[in-house]
Amino acid sequence: MAKKNTKGIIIGVIAACAAIGALTPDKEAESTEVSVPAYQAEYDIDTEDSIDDSTPDEDAAKAEEERLAKEAEEKAAKEAEEKKQAEEQAAREAEEQKAAEEQKLLASQSEKTALQETSVAAQSEPAQPQETAVVEEPSAPEESTPTPVGEMVWLSATGDKYHSINNCGRMNPNKARQVSLEDAISDGYGRCSKCW
Repeated sequence: MAKKNTKGIIIGVIAACAAIGALTPDKEAESTEVSVPAYQAEYDIDTEDSIDDSTPDEDAAKAEEERLAKEAEEKAAKEAEEKKQAEEQAAREAEEQKAAEEQKLLASQSEKTALQETSVAAQSEPAQPQETAVVEEPSAPEESTPTPVGEMVWLSATGDKYHSINNCGRMNPNKARQVSLEDAISDGYGRCSKCW
């Protein structure tokens, strides 16, 4: 619209000049005719092409502003997406941690419940006497009684008796050694009367 107004103004100025030239007879018509083509060439009056009233520098600046604005929008959208993904990841991790804590709590509660049930069951059951095995102690065997094969006995570091335990009497258990009963008898050791 500004282009049409510009053309109208120019045509109006030319018409006014022509009218002034018609009123003043001392000016030659040739000067008016010469001036019209000069305006026509300078402002491109008769062409149908639209005249772009912006300069190339303005177009480049506007294009650069649009490009920067678009880049800023894309960057902001990308940052918003990354932030959203980070928040979602943090929420998932928090849920997983909460679920793990709940499982631990449930496990500890079930252990407590099981222990309580066990103690209640033990308290509710009447105490039963434990059966003790009656072991007949053999009478003191004579030296000539055969001993079982493979039985192990203890020998002290300094004594001449074999023992059923490694700390009989004043025996040092750290220096006692274990051998088969057959080896002890064959080596001349006798039976200890305290532990047998």
